[in-house]
Amino acid sequence: MRNPIRAFTGRNAQRGTSLWEVMVATAVGGALGVIIVGTLFQLIKTASDGRGQTDVTTYVLTSNRWMTRDIRMAATTDLPDGGSGIATARFDWDDSGTPVSCSYGLSAGSLTRTCGPDTVVVARGASGLTFARTGSLVTAVFTVTSAVRPDYSETVEFNVAMRGG
Repeated sequence: MRNPIRAFTGRNAQRGTSLWEVMVATAVGGALGVIIVGTLFQLIKTASDGRGQTDVTTYVLTSNRWMTRDIRMAATTDLPDGGSGIATARFDWDDSGTPVSCSYGLSAGSLTRTCGPDTVVVARGASGLTFARTGSLVTAVFTVTSAVRPDYSETVEFNVAMRGG
């Protein structure tokens, strides 16, 4: 009968891991770690950049939609004809016999829309808001800056004709 202890000490028995194998495994593990950490960093940065751009684009589209709608509906405004740009504007119209008045302005870094008792923020990070009017054509200009990426901003200028003049 064979001695079981002697079977493990024979010539074919493994003697453990060599220093060379440990060094190779550590190098491979380190390289994979660097690749994974670098990839995660890039993903987080890309997501942050994308979110900043998405926020700015959303605010620009939302404010443009509301202002364009209100200016097109307006029969009158408090903007002087041919005057220089001012930071607030009010637009008035009649909605099936009900007078409506909406105004726009900046408040604490946000572009706000006030219609009656309701005030809503249509763009955060807004600055430099100006309105001007020539006849029935209203020009609005403002800048929106991302809170996530302060280096990303967009300046918007658009012209909309009022219903009245």
